[in-house]
Amino acid sequence: MTVARSTAVMLGTAAIAAALGFEWFQARSCFLIAPASAWVALLPAACALLPALFWLASPRPLNALGAVAFISPLLALAYHAGCVSPPAGTSPAMVYAVLVVYGMHLGIAGALIAGVLLRLLGIAVAARPQRTVAGGMTP
Repeated sequence: MTVARSTAVMLGTAAIAAALGFEWFQARSCFLIAPASAWVALLPAACALLPALFWLASPRPLNALGAVAFISPLLALAYHAGCVSPPAGTSPAMVYAVLVVYGMHLGIAGALIAGVLLRLLGIAVAARPQRTVAGGMTP
């Protein structure tokens, strides 16, 4: 099955936006950070999501879904440590240290594993359209 490139990029972008939106929600609801400075709370998640952004620009943008899927449990763990369970000591801060240290590695691993799984399932992304020069010839 071949997926249109625009659809694959849109799915990857939506996954990244959902992860960042979850982090924004956590910053606003749990830590009561003002909207003007809540973007700072997105930095740990943004660092972890860099591999997903890289794969959006690659020939296989569906791999970004795997990167986000591998990082999402760390975001859920940070939400649980910061909001659900009563904060005791520095546990919420340490969860974000894990997110920063291991998030990028998990994102890369998730994207690579997603690439293998997509290839085994026979799912491919359509190639980029050829750009033509003014005379109608392809370079």
